[in-house]
Amino acid sequence: MPSPSPHSIASGITLTVQVVAAVAGVAALLVSAALCSREVRRQAGIAGYVLALALSLLALVTAYAAR
Repeated sequence: MPSPSPHSIASGITLTVQVVAAVAGVAALLVSAALCSREVRRQAGIAGYVLALALSLLALVTAYAAR
């Protein structure tokens, strides 16, 4: 069985990091959109804002790492 080339392994890792960045970005947008509701803001409290910030930072860091 032939072993995969280092280029194909690096390409797979880059693709995985790009997918994580995209998913985290979309999740941050969804959390931010949910926080527009007064009821959700009341229930989530500060944790909702912390979650949105953490997801945004994760998206930025992984997008930077994948470039």
